[in-house]
Amino acid sequence: MPITTIYDPGSVVLIPFPFTSLNAAKKRPAVVMSRRSYQAATHDIILAAVTSQRHEGPGDVALRHWSEAGLLKPSYLRAGKLVTVHESLILKKLGQLTPDDWYGVLEQLRQVLADEP
Repeated sequence: MPITTIYDPGSVVLIPFPFTSLNAAKKRPAVVMSRRSYQAATHDIILAAVTSQRHEGPGDVALRHWSEAGLLKPSYLRAGKLVTVHESLILKKLGQLTPDDWYGVLEQLRQVLADEP
């Protein structure tokens, strides 16, 4: 199967993001978290949810440069809402996080994921 597109980490894309119950999905933006090499090897992409609803829970981070990232309104990344999808589910690329926002996202991801057993 040929690779259609490989996305850079921090790319903002539009996908049918599944609800945690897996009973439905909603078209929404998400940020690519996986490395290009992972995508090339598996044809899968690891994504984090983006929402315009303000949250202040663990792993939530305000995207300060949301407009530059191709988002239509102030947005928040939910580092605790990760999903792995096949590359064919990406509807389109919206933009790219700035380095400043990307580093904030990585810091929040470290807060959510276990770093020791």
